[in-house]
Amino acid sequence: MLLLCLLFLLWCLGQVLRDLTWLTAFLFYIPSPLLAGLAILHGVACLCKRSPRNALLAAGIAVLPIYFVLFVENHFCRPRQEPPPGTRIRLVHWNVYRGRLGVNAVMRRLANENAHIYVLSEGNWEVDIDETRKVLGERYQGRRVGDMLVFARGELHKRKRLVKHEGLRLYDISCRVQNTNVSLYVADVGSSLLIARKHPIEELFDFVRQGQPDLVVGDFNAPRRSRGLCPLPPNYSHAYESAGSGWSYSWPSLCPVYAIDQCIAGSRVTPLRYRLKTSILSDHRMQVFDLVLTPAGTHQAAPGAEGMELDRTGVTP
Repeated sequence: MLLLCLLFLLWCLGQVLRDLTWLTAFLFYIPSPLLAGLAILHGVACLCKRSPRNALLAAGIAVLPIYFVLFVENHFCRPRQEPPPGTRIRLVHWNVYRGRLGVNAVMRRLANENAHIYVLSEGNWEVDIDETRKVLGERYQGRRVGDMLVFARGELHKRKRLVKHEGLRLYDISCRVQNTNVSLYVADVGSSLLIARKHPIEELFDFVRQGQPDLVVGDFNAPRRSRGLCPLPPNYSHAYESAGSGWSYSWPSLCPVYAIDQCIAGSRVTPLRYRLKTSILSDHRMQVFDLVLTPAGTHQAAPGAEGMELDRTGVTP
């Protein structure tokens, strides 16, 4: 019981301070579902041992993390809205675990989503991009950007690498789907626990404020309520908060307790529906985002972002 009480106090401290510092981030990363489950199991064990006082204390400890799971970190009711005029697009993002569980199976699973744009984190398998994209369909173009893959049903233009270091890899991609220009930042925030996630995420959003992309998507390795992700830059919103419902956690896939894969929508985007789908082909759940994109001017690259051009095949030098 003492260990459970200590874990609860640490969790509370983490929820208050969140990732204010590198140390408090570890407390913030204590999963609310895990704490709630441990408290409930301990309470049941105490009842079996005929210790009602400890069982009552365990039940009291469970109340707050259960509240966070049900009402803070997840939403279970989301009214659907009528789509406004504009271009309907489906975006899929998936950390595919480097294709270790089967590249062809991964691509077939993606093809089932019939998306206009696919962004694959950890897509650095050694395969021919041209052959891989054919699983999706002849109308798709593909590019390798760092250790990520991007496919679009339409024209996929080469863009710039904005930043690449141990904590953050960020690429500016533009494509034309459904006769509409779409600007996209694909991001991969480092997973090392030695690096505070707050700083690379702040760096990422400095680029977002300058470049104003339509969509920002990737594996952020940080929960949605992290300080770097809350609040977002003006006119941006989390796809889950705007159009999602249900269990919002994306990792680990078969027992998700961390919402670390993010899809963020800009001012041109009207979110319609956001879902997370589970598959045994990766350790991450798949993000599926249906949206309407309203007409606007051509996207401009971020000022001062003298990124390196991708070459003709989409491979960074």
